[in-house]
Amino acid sequence: MCFEKKEKAKIILLRLLDTDEIQRKIRSIVTENKDPQNVGMDDSIGSASLTPDQEFQRQLIELRTEKDTLEKRYQQLQVETERIRKESAGKDDKIRELSKALRKEKEDNSETIQRLESCEKTRISLEEKVKKIEKAHLEYQAIFNLYLSLPNPLRKSLKGIFNEGDLWAFIISGTQPNSLMEFWDFCKRDLNRGKLLDEREKLVKIFDFFLQKINRTLYEEPFYLYQEVEKGSAFDTAQHIAVSDGAACGRIQDVLFPGIIYASSKKILKKSLVMVD
Repeated sequence: MCFEKKEKAKIILLRLLDTDEIQRKIRSIVTENKDPQNVGMDDSIGSASLTPDQEFQRQLIELRTEKDTLEKRYQQLQVETERIRKESAGKDDKIRELSKALRKEKEDNSETIQRLESCEKTRISLEEKVKKIEKAHLEYQAIFNLYLSLPNPLRKSLKGIFNEGDLWAFIISGTQPNSLMEFWDFCKRDLNRGKLLDEREKLVKIFDFFLQKINRTLYEEPFYLYQEVEKGSAFDTAQHIAVSDGAACGRIQDVLFPGIIYASSKKILKKSLVMVD
C-alpha cells in the first residue's frame, strides 16, 4: 500500500510538469543555470550540441516516458490489486462456508451424542427393569413351587383362598389382603388343633411372602407388621393365643404362627399363636 501511494504521488507530479505554466518555469530555470564552467565533462559531452530549448524538450520526453511507464505500472497494480481482492473475497466466502458447515456438523454431532446418551440411559433403565422382573419372576415361581409341594388335601382346603391354575393366578389371588387374613385364620385354626405341624414352616414362608408383597405393592409404606414375641417371655391372653393342648399360663416356648399388627397404630390385628410351658 505504501508503494502504491508513492507511485500515485509520482504520477500526479509528472502530470503537473506537463502543464504549459510549469514547462515555462522549468525552461527559464534551465536557461539561467546553463553555465559552461559549472557543467561537468560527462554532461558537456552528452548535451554540448543542444540548445536550452532542446535540452528541456529532451528532459521533458524522458519525464513523459517515465510518466507513461509509471501509469502502466499503476494500471497493472490496480488490476493485480483487484485480482487479489477478488481472490481474497472468494477465499473469505469459502472460509465462511466451511466455518458454517463445521458449526452445523458440530451441532449435528452434539445432537447425535445427546440422542446416543439418552438411548444408553434408556437401555440401562430397561436392563434394570428386566433384571427386577426376572428376579421377581424367580421369586414368584419359587413360592408357587413351594405351594404346589403341599399335600393335595391341604391344597384342596386352600382352594377358596388361592387359585393354583397358573403362576399369575396364584400370585394375584395371594396379594389380596382379605385372602391373606383368611389364610392366617385357616393356619391358626388347624395348627391349634394340632394339624399341619409338618407343613408349618412352608405355610409361614407362603404367608410371609404375600404379607411383604402386599406391603410393597398396595401401600406406599408398610401397612402390616409382625407382632414381636420373645421366647421365654410371659404369656399374655391380650396379645397371644395358646394352642389348645398346651398350658394357658406360663412362659412362651415357641411361636407356631406369627401375629399381625397395624404399622401405623400398632393395634393388634391377629394375635400370635404360641406354645406355653
